[in-house]
Amino acid sequence: MNKHTLLITIILALVLVSGCNTENDGIFMRISKSETKTDVGTITLIAKSGSKFYTKTREHQLQVYESNPATKGWTLLSTQATFVATDTTNIYFAPSVTKDENNPISQYVIDSSPVAITPKYADTYDVVAMSPTADLMVVKDSTDKFDVYNVSNEASVVSDLSFYETNPPQLIVQQEDTHFIISGKSSATEYTHYLYDGSTLLATITGINAPVVAFHNDGTNIVLLASSSEIWQGTVAGGYVFTKKGTVPSFSAGNPSHMPYPVFFHGTKLYLQDNNNYMRSIDLPTGTVAEEKTIDLSAVKVWSYLVDSGKVYVGTTQNGIFEINMTTNKVTSL
Repeated sequence: MNKHTLLITIILALVLVSGCNTENDGIFMRISKSETKTDVGTITLIAKSGSKFYTKTREHQLQVYESNPATKGWTLLSTQATFVATDTTNIYFAPSVTKDENNPISQYVIDSSPVAITPKYADTYDVVAMSPTADLMVVKDSTDKFDVYNVSNEASVVSDLSFYETNPPQLIVQQEDTHFIISGKSSATEYTHYLYDGSTLLATITGINAPVVAFHNDGTNIVLLASSSEIWQGTVAGGYVFTKKGTVPSFSAGNPSHMPYPVFFHGTKLYLQDNNNYMRSIDLPTGTVAEEKTIDLSAVKVWSYLVDSGKVYVGTTQNGIFEINMTTNKVTSL
């Protein structure tokens, strides 16, 4: 058998094998679903202005992505953005610091030209967490308790929350809303989750012994997702009493597991990507989970979502930014 005949035989064999494989792991299916990698790595979406996306990327870089095809590209704004928050006009960011030091916080004016970055607070706060899509931060005070502030004006939202030893709580913020959860360990074996609407405490939630990593409250129903993959559902009228409704299949929390998990809300459902890159939804009225087969993000791993003017944008781990059209379920790379 000559070399040309051998090559043709190999190609025909591959075609036959892939033709018998109707799943997503066939060789030609994998090739067709590959996506171009970007140099910026993971993308946390913060805000959108026109065709520009403001993001936190790998190695704590604050960057802006211009999605206009004529001028498409990335621009570095700062390398000091371990924590980020926004009030839609400004982005606030802070670097990590050594233990027992406070974090200097800077302010970037969105769309400023030339770029306007100025100091906001020198070393006032020991920052534990910020919300990339909200004007909120959690700080540890001098008595080792935790407070929540608006970053923009230092307005106190929540004060004097206690958590177990040195375990810092997490800030889970609802999409385009004033609801948020502070979730953390209240003892060596128990967790407590505080649900707020602005500065108003709606519920102190116990009995869910894992970090809450995502949630949504539509004003009638509320669903919580724990890092253990458990789904808990309750109602506002029922006084925020939660019942376990099951688990999300193939779910794996991030690392560390208590960090917020990327989700978005549309219609009556909370959407997320599982560990196999398949999209799933959790129905708020019932707490039931379903696979969303018509939204295909299987070629990329989701790192963040941003909902802006009804459109859903996706920041990935290494493949840039995508848009989901929730009317047609079409996914487009930007």
